[in-house]
Amino acid sequence: MEVGVQATGTPAATQGITTGGGPPPAPDQQYDGIMQQLVDALLQMVADMQSKQPAAAQAATGPATLAGGPLAYQSMPAEAGTQATQSAGAVGQPPAGSTFRIASFNFLGSSHTAAGGNKPGYRSGAQRAKDAVEYLDRNGVDVAGFQEFQGSQQQAFRKLKPGWKMVVQQDNAIAWNDEKFKLVKQQSVTIPYFEGNPRKMPVVQLEDRATGKRVWMVDVHNPASTKDHPGNEASRDKATKIEQQLLDRLRATGLPVLLVGDFNEATEARKKFSSMDGFHAYAPSRMKTGIDMIFGSSDVAFSDAKIDRATQSSKTSDHPMVVATATL
Repeated sequence: MEVGVQATGTPAATQGITTGGGPPPAPDQQYDGIMQQLVDALLQMVADMQSKQPAAAQAATGPATLAGGPLAYQSMPAEAGTQATQSAGAVGQPPAGSTFRIASFNFLGSSHTAAGGNKPGYRSGAQRAKDAVEYLDRNGVDVAGFQEFQGSQQQAFRKLKPGWKMVVQQDNAIAWNDEKFKLVKQQSVTIPYFEGNPRKMPVVQLEDRATGKRVWMVDVHNPASTKDHPGNEASRDKATKIEQQLLDRLRATGLPVLLVGDFNEATEARKKFSSMDGFHAYAPSRMKTGIDMIFGSSDVAFSDAKIDRATQSSKTSDHPMVVATATL
């Protein structure tokens, strides 16, 4: 038996073992036969080397073996190769989904309840921040957008929630449980506020630490028309257009997008943002959500929506805490 190569340099007809007669072996048998010949040759070399060693060395070495048994070649079953291919194919697949509790909450800025403020029946901002944290915990919130979140309230929150991180723009913030999410990017969007004065709103991209799933989140507070600051509808309309343009840009990245905030208008804001291609509100329209809302792109599913009005009855704020479960 020999491995044959034609004189012209072209491999023999079977490209392997010639047996002198009969039909050529199957390709797998050829391959196994060639490999066994190589193994046999290797064994012979080892045996020749051992024959030249002193008897004591031969006794210590013993016959040529591998892993406790005679050295022999075995081909890999086809099933094993298929399984390996399937495992490798899993690499690079999109990350798994992510489910979490999201909230939007207007803290009622501490300036409103300080001496001379317009909410004299409320406790201080720092005291109310403690209650707000309890409501967040009670609702199992993992990430939230805050409005009217002023200095003393920010300080109180940081002390009460050391395991949370925040990105703050003036009196607005996005805060999250650092065990659940990590910050990937942060930026801001500027909208017209009272009398058209510019105000920055926070924008972040977060990544679920467990699944690797990423999401954009935007927190806004559009200007109200109040006794002290009347006629801000034009600024709200302009702010809404800016926010819609931002959502389109974020959506173009291919990631899910969340928008939360105090829009200072109910029906109109819901209609404008829900009418955007691929965006929807967090709660059924029958729920009276008021001016505080959560929106998501089409690849965000909402469930267990809740309007927690205990924050109002307890005078933690003059706004409810709106909460939902989001699944990416």
